[in-house]
Amino acid sequence: MGLGATLLAMIHPGMALKAIRKSQGKTLEDIEAILNVNTGGLSRKERGIEDIPVPLLSRWCEVLKVNPSEVYAIAENRVDGLTSDLARLVRFMSKLNVNDRAALVDQAEFLASRHKRAG
Repeated sequence: MGLGATLLAMIHPGMALKAIRKSQGKTLEDIEAILNVNTGGLSRKERGIEDIPVPLLSRWCEVLKVNPSEVYAIAENRVDGLTSDLARLVRFMSKLNVNDRAALVDQAEFLASRHKRAG
């Protein structure tokens, strides 16, 4: 297994897709109907048991209205239950313009620095 495959195996984009799907109130059956893929197969992909082919990942992201890069960003930053929060943030941020997204990031940095000083 090459380095690229090793990294992809470590980040499990399926877990991020699941968190995004759930944050949008969609079921596996909803996604299955649109993608024409069986639910068992989707479930195995969401759990990281099966790889997600790039064409399927692209179509899945279109259904969830997220960019594949956002899915990988969520997967790479998955920390103890934060995946669903990150998925919610991605969903909200996708509705904001560039300036509002920057303001949201600035606010998050401010809150993080405030907690860092207090701790």
